[in-house]
Amino acid sequence: RTFVEAVSRQSWLVFVTGVLLLPLLGFLAAVAVHQAGHLLAGRMTGFRPVGFIIGSFTFGSRLYSTDVLLLGLIVMRPINSEGLRQRLTWLVLGGPLASLLSPVILESVLWFVQSRWSELGSLVPAGIHVYSTLSFLLGIGALLPDIDSAGNFSDGTRLLMLVKKDFRAERWLAILELQLVLISPDN
Repeated sequence: RTFVEAVSRQSWLVFVTGVLLLPLLGFLAAVAVHQAGHLLAGRMTGFRPVGFIIGSFTFGSRLYSTDVLLLGLIVMRPINSEGLRQRLTWLVLGGPLASLLSPVILESVLWFVQSRWSELGSLVPAGIHVYSTLSFLLGIGALLPDIDSAGNFSDGTRLLMLVKKDFRAERWLAILELQLVLISPDN
């Protein structure tokens, strides 16, 4: 409320930026950081990105039927099948971890910077707070076990499957191992 009152006394451009643009940019940044967490964890654990999917548009190399490891907007392929369950666990956990840790880091930096320099303006701290809130909510929401109407598993469902070693996780691992055999240059 204090923020809205402060920007309402400013120009219409500051008001529109603060009330409309900051939430949109915060949401886009939260999704980007979440996907970057998956990407970083995947690269560190032996997966390679094959493409990015945004709506009906696909960016990157041509996708094949063997590319079914879709994590949100990123399509990744395992390099090999060694320790696949543990590597998948870290890959799936990368997005929620990025969504939960980045707000803590940003808010800590903001707290440190504001104590040194109090004249940051109102849009920068507000933007960080909006991003932090949306990113934290995205991280919590991603960890909730859920299956959407199209049958896609949330990160939380995938983590539970991998930790519990249930039949769905075994099927997922078998599909990925079969895909590795199918795309192997030896075949």
